[in-house]
Amino acid sequence: MRTKKLLAGLFLAAGSAIVIAFAHSVITGDTGTRSSRLVGGLLFGAPPIALGGWLLVSASRPNPRHDHINLRSIFYRLLKQNSGYLTVTQFAAAANLPRMTAQSYLDERAKEFDAKFAVSKDGSLAYQFYVQDQKGAHLTETLRERLANSDFNDITIM
Repeated sequence: MRTKKLLAGLFLAAGSAIVIAFAHSVITGDTGTRSSRLVGGLLFGAPPIALGGWLLVSASRPNPRHDHINLRSIFYRLLKQNSGYLTVTQFAAAANLPRMTAQSYLDERAKEFDAKFAVSKDGSLAYQFYVQDQKGAHLTETLRERLANSDFNDITIM
């Protein structure tokens, strides 16, 4: 992101300098070559300005791939911290998302990982990604497989 902005600034500065130099030569130079200098200024100055502008705009757009990885990381971290229980409010606060977006994301993960639903201590709906049995709490089988194949090495699989 910073590299794109830096390159955008360099291209914009170089293109502007070229256009200004050619404009100065058009104003102060020989009137017979004025049109060729004007064309040269546009040919050599406009492309770096256009490229710099495009880089600046693309650097300002959010990267959906990065957002997806960030949400997934927050999701797994919260599951680990909360022993497999996760509420919409917890996820929305941690991911800095609107409540409806957080709920939609958790609904998709609940379908994907065969999660159960439980009522939390405060009465709100909680997603239960661990299964409780006589031996203790264990991940749902789907979530266990996904975590085993993920790039999140800091999560211990039970």
